[in-house]
Amino acid sequence: IIKESAAIQKFIDLSISSATILKQHLYMIEARSLINFEKYIDLVANVKWDLEEMPLEHNSYINELSNEFVGLRANLKRNGISPQLQRTLTDTLILISMETLVEGFSRSGRCSPQGRALMSLDHQTLMTNLSRLTDTRPLPGSDFVENYIKAFYADEDQIYKWVQQPQAYSWKHLSSLSMAMNLSRKTK
Repeated sequence: IIKESAAIQKFIDLSISSATILKQHLYMIEARSLINFEKYIDLVANVKWDLEEMPLEHNSYINELSNEFVGLRANLKRNGISPQLQRTLTDTLILISMETLVEGFSRSGRCSPQGRALMSLDHQTLMTNLSRLTDTRPLPGSDFVENYIKAFYADEDQIYKWVQQPQAYSWKHLSSLSMAMNLSRKTK
């Protein structure tokens, strides 16, 4: 009986763990259907990051994405979605937004130091805007963007060591970073 009880408990624990993972995946799928993130990837990728001077303001796609969040939150409240589910969806959308920034940055090509500063400004502005919509701190995925931007400032040896560590970045993100850094160095 003790052996059977242990097996049953193990099955229950595994089932709960699997259900939690499945629920997270379902939230990701649902969240991706609420905002057209491909549009934002293209908007980020099409920004000219190879700048000679730092602009005084962030890029307009930040305001557009932030406004979508505000409208979506209002829609969730208006439709009677529970506060817990609102928070979960908002946090999931924030995570996807941060992944979207990195994906867009990775598709952009050349990037000057002023462009990297603008990337940081865009990231900080988006975090400020989205932090008003959730109590979760730090914002989901914020370090993912921050570390990617910081990598542009690293020298070759630091990048080599950084790439050797387990990464959440795709091979495409890492190779784009390497290419952008080499292009920037060759044009100096």
